[in-house]
Amino acid sequence: FQGDRGYHASAEYTVPFPWKVKWHRNFPDLSKVLSVISFVEHGKVFVRKQRAGEVDQEITAAGGGLKISIPKKENKSPGLSFAVTYGAPVFNSILPADESYGTVYLNGMINY
Repeated sequence: FQGDRGYHASAEYTVPFPWKVKWHRNFPDLSKVLSVISFVEHGKVFVRKQRAGEVDQEITAAGGGLKISIPKKENKSPGLSFAVTYGAPVFNSILPADESYGTVYLNGMINY
């Protein structure tokens, strides 16, 4: 999407893993490190002086995924965070240019 101006709105809801499952003695239980994520986003771009073939465009997408956050241990190891999410256009939004239906996103972070 390209345009001269536009907007983007996003809402995310995160729910921690519901059960306290200890998976290793040196790590917190799963309810403290594993979360389920859901989101919905909407955006629109506007073209000020439209030429032939140029139009205002908008898309709405929704998706979800999992996030693992291992807290930093003081003076011992860094904190780690990793998320995998899947998002797809909804509400008759246009499909991506590569004609795929959705996209998998991977995100990682190290906190010293």
